[in-house]
Amino acid sequence: EIEEKSGHGIFFTTFVLLTVAEFGDKTQLAVVALSSVHAPAAVWLGATLALATTSALGILAGRTILQRIPLALLHRLSGAFFLVLAVFAAYQAYMSYSGDYS
Repeated sequence: EIEEKSGHGIFFTTFVLLTVAEFGDKTQLAVVALSSVHAPAAVWLGATLALATTSALGILAGRTILQRIPLALLHRLSGAFFLVLAVFAAYQAYMSYSGDYS
């Protein structure tokens, strides 16, 4: 069962998490570049609507997945996926360091 946080608690958590995660991200750099040559208000509105759209899709995907897959299984699958990514990244780093990676 998923524990629901109070409205203001999850709002603050989401706000801080996304602010920290997006700071210096390629999306922010794109907004900086676009606003240097285009109307800042139009760039802000476009970026805001884009983030709202991707967030809505993420919420929809998360709710849909949790209706079909138990949370414990989803945690295991996510952990396995990130372990695979870690092994792949370590392999690339090793090959890059050894000079055999092209």
